[in-house]
Amino acid sequence: MSMRDVVKVTAHLRHLERDFAAYDEAYRAFFAEPCPVRTTVGSGLMGILVEIDVVALLPGPALPG
Repeated sequence: MSMRDVVKVTAHLRHLERDFAAYDEAYRAFFAEPCPVRTTVGSGLMGILVEIDVVALLPGPALPG
């Protein structure tokens, strides 16, 4: 799989207001248009600055109909 297969991104930023612009710039560099849907939230995860998870869709045969 590759970044082209990603359909959803969830990002937790410790300092949402301060770091969102830099995160958005990196996000747009990693994903081609149309970018996957995303949720970005401020979160204090045990002192972690950034945590990102993605959902990817494994390419397969087209569904009938």
